[in-house]
Amino acid sequence: DVQRRQPLLSQAAIDNLVQVVIFPKLKRAVERWNPSDRQNRAGEWICPWLPHMQTELASLMPSIRRKLAQSLDAWKPEHNAEQRDLLKPWMAVFDRKTMDSLSTHAAGRLALQLRAFEVNPAGQQGIDALRSILAFSDVLPTVHMTSLLQGELFPKWKAVLYDWIRQSEPSANADIVKWYRQWKALIFEHVPRSPQLNGEFSHGLDLMEKGRTLDAAAFEQLKPDL
Repeated sequence: DVQRRQPLLSQAAIDNLVQVVIFPKLKRAVERWNPSDRQNRAGEWICPWLPHMQTELASLMPSIRRKLAQSLDAWKPEHNAEQRDLLKPWMAVFDRKTMDSLSTHAAGRLALQLRAFEVNPAGQQGIDALRSILAFSDVLPTVHMTSLLQGELFPKWKAVLYDWIRQSEPSANADIVKWYRQWKALIFEHVPRSPQLNGEFSHGLDLMEKGRTLDAAAFEQLKPDL
């Protein structure tokens, strides 16, 4: 590569090689690049060249951003891992404004998936799919992931918890506590702790406590909004 050959080449020769040979090839490759081709990740062949030709590659970034945004707007749930891997190399390349924009595109698709996810203590399905969503905490800003979970997951999680407490006998308390702890461990296995997420689990804990101490009429007033 260029870095390995630098002691053998003059700076003028390196500049000429970059301008005449390498950059045109990279430009054509970006023009042909389709982010849906999971075997062809632009980050793997663009990012290594950034230290050598940052100015030249800057002209390709608008096209890369546009293609990434289009891909993030259209992917299917079974490709969550591929989309996360597609986005991850660009975290060290794009500025915060660009990454926030791309994160918004990704969060929109993840919101649709979370909306379709059902919380069901009696027979929970889709945990692997949920894990693939939570894994985006590696690439999404914490504030985006937190807002996503607060908006799309926790309202129905708390509604299910409330209904379970309301309909259960005291003998079910141990199962409810176990379920609560499993969910808390699952979320914080993937997503950094924050006051907002801690608050959601504190609300759940409060429901559990008041379900044991309040009468039915008083507990009915605590029903969470969906």
